[in-house]
Amino acid sequence: MRRFLTALGVAALASSLVLGGTPARAGELGWADAEGDAFPPVVSNPTLDIVKTSLTTTPESFVWKTQLKQLGDPLPIATGHHFTLNFTFGDAAFVMRVTQDRVAGDGIVFQKQDETTPTVQNLGCAKCKLSIDPATNTITLTASLGTMQAASRKLVAGAKIDTISVFTGLMWDIPQVGTLYGGSDQGDEAPPPDGATFTL
Repeated sequence: MRRFLTALGVAALASSLVLGGTPARAGELGWADAEGDAFPPVVSNPTLDIVKTSLTTTPESFVWKTQLKQLGDPLPIATGHHFTLNFTFGDAAFVMRVTQDRVAGDGIVFQKQDETTPTVQNLGCAKCKLSIDPATNTITLTASLGTMQAASRKLVAGAKIDTISVFTGLMWDIPQVGTLYGGSDQGDEAPPPDGATFTL
């Protein structure tokens, strides 16, 4: 599946089981995505093909994990690629993005935009921990609950996030039209089953 931003998820246990998600509990949400649906198909790149995603919380942290079909080098037609988690909380939209880029370098971005602030706010993720494991083709980003609360004072344990979406895409050396970063939606999108939300 691919789109830049989408609404998603599963609200009930029965729907979760039917559609292939992990039964939703506070602090836990997992789902699978079909293999081979990354775009563009002509230059099939398994690094952009999401196969599984999970969101979990521990007493100290929020953990986002995405498994790819095959982690590898960026396509030669681009400078790199990104792995991105979008979600909303209240009236604000949040973005967590991991980038691997030959020009701009690797990095982690945590951003926020709400109705009261027309520009995107860079929140910082200095204490976030990133793990890229080629053996399991998995990317794991861990943010402390303190980092989450710094993004929004009510974004604490027990808070519910929604409009969740995970996607991949290519990176370029100049920002693409309509974006604030040199990325695109040319990759894969893996929303959780219909209507899913996640409770920290």
